[in-house]
Amino acid sequence: MNLCARQEYNYLDSILNKKHNELISMLNTRIAEDSENQNLISLKDRYPAAQKQWIILKNNNVSVVREKYQNGSILPMATDLQKSMDTRNRIDFIDMILEGFQ
Repeated sequence: MNLCARQEYNYLDSILNKKHNELISMLNTRIAEDSENQNLISLKDRYPAAQKQWIILKNNNVSVVREKYQNGSILPMATDLQKSMDTRNRIDFIDMILEGFQ
């Protein structure tokens, strides 16, 4: 079960990385096409800070799970499941942003 939870997290993390790159690429392309669009420029400027805050949130969530299952055999699986849940939510968030530009 630990291995499955780790594989799921790794899979979702790879999807998140692709979505992140897709969003950055889309923003760069759109800004190149319309360099006066302040909404796009603002989104591109704010996104890195939002991403950093999300990473902090994800790490804090994992810390809470670690405290809950400290020294338990379920700890590796529980932390990977928490990271998977947070990553899935972040993928959905980025998808929502991308859908707004299609």
